[in-house]
Amino acid sequence: MAVAPLQGAPTALTRVRTSDDSFGFGPNPLTQPNVGASDGGASICADLCPDFVERATLAIRQGVARQFGHPTEDIATSVIYSGPVDAEVARASEITDAAAGELRLFVAHSRLPNGAMVRDAILVHSGGDGNGGVVELENATPISAANSQGRPYVLFGNAQGEDSGLIAEVIAPGAVTAQLKAEDPASFPGSAKSPLVDGRARLNVGKVLPLSGARVVTFDAAGRELGNWLAVPPAAERAVFEAGETEGAP
Repeated sequence: MAVAPLQGAPTALTRVRTSDDSFGFGPNPLTQPNVGASDGGASICADLCPDFVERATLAIRQGVARQFGHPTEDIATSVIYSGPVDAEVARASEITDAAAGELRLFVAHSRLPNGAMVRDAILVHSGGDGNGGVVELENATPISAANSQGRPYVLFGNAQGEDSGLIAEVIAPGAVTAQLKAEDPASFPGSAKSPLVDGRARLNVGKVLPLSGARVVTFDAAGRELGNWLAVPPAAERAVFEAGETEGAP
């Protein structure tokens, strides 16, 4: 997948589709201080303006509505997370070389009229000088509506040097600890359970795992499991989404 900057991108282009996968995962840089507005829609302010959350929520809601052919008022968009992200993980993900400025991760779930659910995630890098860039991490990715409550978002990267291996940041507001596991426990029994601070935790796996089989598990204060999800939404969830069902795959 090529990563190409889109100069002067209108809001509609925040719905970029990648490769030949109709539900691509990005990333796609959208590089201007305010992405959008030229088509009359809401804009995402990459300089992290005071009303960033409201503008980003509306831009995503409008984008999902356009992409699936529904009126904006028929799309219900909820903010799952809007906050900082580990700069080293972001660099290791090859999303941004952010060495200065501020990073803001924004994750939202949108429910369509048929009950299906999609997830959007954007990463904003504000340079602090009135300019910034927006990278689209997920674009209307279908997820199971049945287990969307509490579902974490995971940012992955491959560390370099002596500590080479998979590193990740788990975003899971409402959870107390989180753990990464492999689909096959024999290949990797799991990372240490890491405490979440302000809804996020960095996990150092120490080895490379296939992301298609990586699972993220969250726990409450008593150590009880809150949920166990495939870190990357699987094809089964896309099939459920395309069928228009409200119940999803585990």
